[in-house]
Amino acid sequence: MATAREVDKQKLERTELTPIQHQLIVDTMLGDGCLLQSKNAKKARLQIRHSVKYHTYVMWKYHILETLVKTKPRIDIHKNSFYFRTRFKQCLKRLHNQFYSDRTKIVPKNINCLLEPPIALSAWLMDDGNGYKNYSGFRTVSYTHLRAHETVLDLVCRLLL
Repeated sequence: MATAREVDKQKLERTELTPIQHQLIVDTMLGDGCLLQSKNAKKARLQIRHSVKYHTYVMWKYHILETLVKTKPRIDIHKNSFYFRTRFKQCLKRLHNQFYSDRTKIVPKNINCLLEPPIALSAWLMDDGNGYKNYSGFRTVSYTHLRAHETVLDLVCRLLL
C-alpha cells in the first residue's frame, strides 16, 4: 500500500497542462522560454527569466503556471533577473521534443497546430516583441534556420498557416 507521500508524488506526476498553460508555454518557447531536460532525459522543466523591471510579467506567468511550480519567483542579483522554474514533468518533455532538435531550439513544423486563441502569440510578443508608437514587431534573430528573405510579417503568417 502506498504512503501518503507516494500518493501525493504520483498525483503531481499525473498533472497535465491546462489549455491556457499549454498555450503560454508554446508562446514562451517562441520567445525567451527554455525547457531544460532532466538528467535521465525522461522529463523537462520550464524556466522563466526576465529582467527585474518586468517582475509583473513574470508574476503573470507564474500565476498561470503555479500548479506546476514548487517555489515562488525569486530575484537573481547576479543577473538582475526575476525567475522561476516548474517541476520536471513528462508533459513538458513532450513539448521539449517539439521545440528542440540536436539541443538547438527550433520552431516546430506543426506550430500552426500549437497556436490557439485567446493568447496565441501574446507571450512571444511580450518576450521578443518591440513597440514604437503604433507599431509592434517580433525579434526573430535567434531562429537561424528561418528563410533569409522572410519578413516578420511573412514569418508570422507562415507560422499561423
